[in-house]
Parts: sequence; C-alpha cells; structure tokens
Amino acid sequence: MTHRAWSALIAASALVLRGPSSGAQQPVFRSTTEVVSVPVSVTRDGRPFSGLNASDFTVLDNGVRQDITEFSSEANAIDMTVVLDFGLRSERSEFVRSTEAAMHLQSGLTASDRLRLVRYGATVDEIVPMRAATEPLPPEAFAPSRVVTGPERLAFDDALFYALAWPADTGRRHVIVLFAEGLDSWSTLEPDLIPRLASRSDAVIQAVILQSVPPQPASAGTGTKDQWISSDGSDHLSPNQVLAWRQGYAAMDAAVQVTGGSLHHINEGPAMLDAVVLDFRKSYVLRYVPHGVAGGGPHEITVKITRPGSFTVRARKGYDN
Repeated sequence: MTHRAWSALIAASALVLRGPSSGAQQPVFRSTTEVVSVPVSVTRDGRPFSGLNASDFTVLDNGVRQDITEFSSEANAIDMTVVLDFGLRSERSEFVRSTEAAMHLQSGLTASDRLRLVRYGATVDEIVPMRAATEPLPPEAFAPSRVVTGPERLAFDDALFYALAWPADTGRRHVIVLFAEGLDSWSTLEPDLIPRLASRSDAVIQAVILQSVPPQPASAGTGTKDQWISSDGSDHLSPNQVLAWRQGYAAMDAAVQVTGGSLHHINEGPAMLDAVVLDFRKSYVLRYVPHGVAGGGPHEITVKITRPGSFTVRARKGYDN
C-alpha cells in the first residue's frame, strides 16, 4: 500500500531500539490509503504459474469488487531483509543453520536485487544496510556482538517491526525472511500489534521457524515447575512462559498471513529457501484505488482467479486503514 503517513511508521521504528517497555503509551499509527498494493502468489501443481493477466483476477475489498488499476507480472527487482536470531542460542546448531541459510538466500539473488541483514537479541541491529545483493557479506555480519548472561533476551517482535519499516522503491518489491526461535521476552511492542503493522506494509513476510513451538500447557499459574523442556535440554519453560511463546508465534503467524506470506521450518532445507525466492520473484502485483467501501477500520481482501483450472492463490488478506 501507499500511505501519505508512511513516514510516521518509519520514524516510530526508533522506538524498538530501546530496552523493554516501561509502561509508556504505545504509539498510534494513522494513515490514509491512496492505492492498495496486493502481492499475489499463484501456483499450480506446486509450481509458480505465469502467464496470467489482470482480467484473470477478481479483487474484493470488504466484499466489494474493485477495479485493478495497475497490474504487474514482471520479475521486479527484490529488496530482501533477512532477520536473524542472535540471542543466547547463538552457539547452537540452529544458529549456524540460519546463518548458512542467509548466505544461501543471497546466492539466489541477482545483480539487480538488494539485501540487508538485521539481527536481534536483547537489541535490534541493522548489521548490513540495504545494498547490492552481489556484494560479499562481511565476516562480522554473523559474529555475535556481545555475550549475554542471565535470562534469555529476545526481541523478535521489535526486529520484525524494524524490518517492516522499509519503504520499497517504485519498481521494487520487499520480502522479509524472518528466522525465529524461542520466547520473545524483551520487545517494546506487544505481539498483538505486529499483525496490524504488517497490514500497513507492502512487504511479504516469510518466516522460518528454527524450533517447534511447545505444546499447549495443561495449565498456567505461578508455579516454578517446568512444563516443557526442549529436545536438547537447553530450554526449561514454565507454563506461563509456554503460553507467552505460543501467543507470540500466533501473532507472528497472523502477520505472515496478512501479508500473503507463509511459515516454513528450517528442516525443509535449501530447497525451501530456493522456493521462497522463486515464488516471490514470479508473483503478481495488483493495485487498486478503493471505492464503494468505508475509509476507516480493517479491510478484508479476497483475490480469486477467474480463469478455469485448479490454482492455489496466496495473497495479502487485508489492511488496516
């Protein structure tokens, strides 16, 4: 989407570089939508399907059919933001695999693409600014900046917000590949705010899960007995911590879905990463000026294919104006 007040969202990203919230009032984001941009991925038999045109799509905004004013099926240049977990688990195999995955993603980009790296632990740091994807990544890009002692401090909600606050240039598209593992215990932003912020961004979020989410605890209270222990024995979580973890992942999943992205697991390997880049590069972009719908509040977007055949469509699910 294009917003007159998009700069307010970017300015607010400075908030995530602080420590944990001290109870201050959360920022309020307001914008007026001029053009709604809808990234659409279309697959058939599991492969990206090309050759469609604007007349093959129907777009509904809160149930009202919209006129597609701009249509793109070209392989637009990609701006990719890779968000890496640099918490205490940096010594674990999942961390090594995620850094290898980031380098694999870079190898799938072209000279016209750009790449930036954001890492998070107790803080959110942009370690490589957006630049040509073919430039070699410095070795320090994957070196933990500090040794953190004491309780684990992860702020992936803040990191995702920081990644979202990147306005893609005209003719370029923005994809965020977020590597996420563990309990978010250090973000300034509340998890429930993340899907709303994602709905105001043009970016598509692809989340790569490094560790399975703990099962629903039988109960939660103030007790200290561990409810869940990770497979390697490194994480001991109380029922309350498990609930917080699950709520955080639910919010992240909602943010992913509203942008038209999807969730993956690191165990899917390099083929999954290749598919993420190929699917995004070959996807369509539909744009429309909303008409016949109220200007404020949440808007649900529905995209359908009118051409005969069996297709799988994954598209932005809505926006909050």
